[in-house]
Amino acid sequence: MNKREIKLLNCLLTSQREYMNGSELAEQLAISEKTLRKIIKDFNDCFYHMAEIQSLQGKGYRLLIQDEQVFYEVLQKEQTLATSFEDVTRIEEEEDRKHYIFYQLFFQERSLVTNDLMEELYISQSSLSKLLTSIREKLATYRLSLEKYSGKLVVVGDERDQRRFMIDYFLSKQIEQFSLQHLTDLSLFNQLDVKELYDIVLEVSWEEQIYLSDYSLMNLLIHLALAIKRLKDGHRLEILRLDSNEAQKKAEAVSQKIIKQIKGRVGIALPPEEASYIALHLLGKGSSAVAQSLYPVDVDKVIEMALESLNKEFPDLLSLNDEILQKGLKEHFGPLLFRLKNGIQLTNPLYEQLSRDYSELIMITKKTFQELSLFKKYSVSDHEWSYIVLHLLAAMERKQKQPFVKVLVVCATGIGSAQVLKNRLESRFSNRMRIVDCISFHEMSQYPLEKIDLIISSIDLTGTFFPKPVIHVSVLLNENDIICLEEYLGSSKQSRDSACANNRVVLHQAFEHCFSPKKFLIIQHQLKKEDVIKKMIACLASDNHLEFQEEMLRQIHLRDEMGTVAFSSYLAIPHPAKSLSHHEEIVVAICTEGIYWDDEHPDIKLLFLISPSKWKNQQIRHLSQPIAHFVQDEEAQRELLENPTLNYFKKILLR
Repeated sequence: MNKREIKLLNCLLTSQREYMNGSELAEQLAISEKTLRKIIKDFNDCFYHMAEIQSLQGKGYRLLIQDEQVFYEVLQKEQTLATSFEDVTRIEEEEDRKHYIFYQLFFQERSLVTNDLMEELYISQSSLSKLLTSIREKLATYRLSLEKYSGKLVVVGDERDQRRFMIDYFLSKQIEQFSLQHLTDLSLFNQLDVKELYDIVLEVSWEEQIYLSDYSLMNLLIHLALAIKRLKDGHRLEILRLDSNEAQKKAEAVSQKIIKQIKGRVGIALPPEEASYIALHLLGKGSSAVAQSLYPVDVDKVIEMALESLNKEFPDLLSLNDEILQKGLKEHFGPLLFRLKNGIQLTNPLYEQLSRDYSELIMITKKTFQELSLFKKYSVSDHEWSYIVLHLLAAMERKQKQPFVKVLVVCATGIGSAQVLKNRLESRFSNRMRIVDCISFHEMSQYPLEKIDLIISSIDLTGTFFPKPVIHVSVLLNENDIICLEEYLGSSKQSRDSACANNRVVLHQAFEHCFSPKKFLIIQHQLKKEDVIKKMIACLASDNHLEFQEEMLRQIHLRDEMGTVAFSSYLAIPHPAKSLSHHEEIVVAICTEGIYWDDEHPDIKLLFLISPSKWKNQQIRHLSQPIAHFVQDEEAQRELLENPTLNYFKKILLR
């Protein structure tokens, strides 16, 4: 046990076993929240037999001690040992030190004293000077500066630039992860109804026929949350005046509608200048309904010239008559030029991988488009060029393949990246796969999954159940992804059967891990839906205390609101929107009298409560395909109702 772990335990002990906010804990330890989560995971992995640091959404962390005698003996021993070594509670990594200073400046709004910083960070004057130089260089890229007033360090610069820095530095990873779960874990959202904010943005965008990718949707939510926080802290934006063309007017109207909904449903009034910046955000992210009038007059000619030039560099790889490519570039150019004109920065979560694998294509794309009159006067980032590359990659692969097979592609980062994944799948598996559709995660709750056989997702959907097999891949489809898909599809039915036979032992082990007689309930009297779910939650061994049960019930309700979890006339699969358990478990309930689930499913008799682990879910992944097949097989469900035993269920599920 190192000194940071010891200091963490002492902090939690002094809280008298009440929950402590993650950002407060990280501040006390002088580390980032990311580092805090790693320390907690390492501790739980090593000392689970005597104590556990629990986390609860919206509350933070607390220490639960299973064996007090052993715990305090070990803690005393570790404290004694730790004094023999150099203090490791200092922040050892430069990035952690930077993170700490930035967090204090932007989120705690401290005016920092250099002597205090040296003490807090366990560094010398010279080390601090080097660190501050690096921080000033980072801020300068956002037109911000670190100034000293009355001996204290403060950030100076436009509010818009400060927000841009905060999003890029602190929140960009959450935007990439896109999920509601990740957003609710952010301390930024502690005082906000995230689900309501999410619903408002989604409802308004659908009503106004505005397309927002998952990436853009999360970006807008974080923008709104940050705006609310900064307003509460007394920071207001300067008034922004947009042009009065059709696109701007449309975006302004949509922004006003969002603000009105936030005031009515969340109780927070945003000033008029915030509407302009929301509009700016909508225009910069682009949608066919908003951005059409942003297209430059000569956009078709520009695209033609660019494709002709690129075709010379990559002969026979691009089709000059590719209408999908032309349309995609046209829809991309309008918002791109708007961003360039208004100084809006857009990052591509796939940039690092693209720059590794397609550096030549990025370079040639950059060279080609920079020469066009449309872009000559602007400084275009490599991230922006990489978005254009995604469109080109999709077109190159489209030329080489003909679609054939029944797959739903789920992708968060937008149309261009979805097309890349779609075309790569079709290229590699053209004799076995036909892509039915490409959608975003938030569209899945409304999608008719009966039309497809397999979900291939660039988003990790662990912990969210769908009645179809799900395979998680990267957008650029690496070799491991291909191997996984090959294993699933096989080259023939015979090879698929052979693969299943080879995995038989794995499936049996997974079944024994996730199911047990204690988690196989036969309910022979009439109960309400809520009461049955509570009985099932009580069977979970992971963390069976009252607060856990209440939070599990809340998370199950939250997932149910996202889209029904009743998948046949007999079967429902409730599961939490967010993983809470320490072990992956599944509880089965057979309700002989049936329960009313909703108007469309008034007589549910089979329930699977899937409780994924916060850490690893390898066994549930092994069982996902057999469960998906069982969900679609009503005859198998009737068989289980006629013979409701765990052994017979195992036989049916794994046959």
